[in-house]
Amino acid sequence: MGRGVLDGAFALLEELTQSGEAGLTQIAANSGLPKATAYRLLRQLITLGAVEQRAGQYRIGPRMFHVGQAWQPAAALRAAAWHPLRQLATAIGGASVNVGMPDAGRTLIVATLRGDADDANEVRPGLRFPHGVGQDRLWAAYFPDTELPPVYSATEWQRLVRDVRKHDGLVINKECPYVPAVSTVGAPVVHSLTGEVVASVSARVLDNRVLKSIAPVVSRTANMVAANLTRLTTKNPALYSW
Repeated sequence: MGRGVLDGAFALLEELTQSGEAGLTQIAANSGLPKATAYRLLRQLITLGAVEQRAGQYRIGPRMFHVGQAWQPAAALRAAAWHPLRQLATAIGGASVNVGMPDAGRTLIVATLRGDADDANEVRPGLRFPHGVGQDRLWAAYFPDTELPPVYSATEWQRLVRDVRKHDGLVINKECPYVPAVSTVGAPVVHSLTGEVVASVSARVLDNRVLKSIAPVVSRTANMVAANLTRLTTKNPALYSW
């Protein structure tokens, strides 16, 4: 494939990652490709097992799942987060819980457990959030060159990031700019080998009145994930590839 073809194929895969499942017209429009081009590339991706089609709808295929499982940072984080996330979901009944990684100043989800907030806005592994969600404040607090999200003015964003620094990385977001019904608490996962923030743990809820009460639980969960991650990468340094 030439570079233009590869760019188009990845644009389609990115759109399917975001939408989960969609028809040809939506995929072509959102990826910025002509409909005929999108159709041709989708047929090629289906042949390769990267995309599958059911009842006129397209979605990510099993081959991409297996490729994604081999990405070491995500694999290590999933292993480190599995039991802590289950405990967090139990402690906060109905919460949608996840672990995300920084990806060019945005949040890439690597592990999730479904909860009530997913009825308003479903979050799946592999999803990259729109720029400006709560966890993005955390990345901006620790990585100063993070780009300004388009949904905030520079003054608003600086104030939000200062608040995260003031609370040692804890993010309390009463209203998501993209999904007002969903509120979030997020906490940093700090890898003890380097002191680097490598991920975040967050709980998404529909009732913003519980945010302060669940914040300590989210912070403890992030610390548990960090401890597990350190043990895993100490035993197998090849897993530490951030």
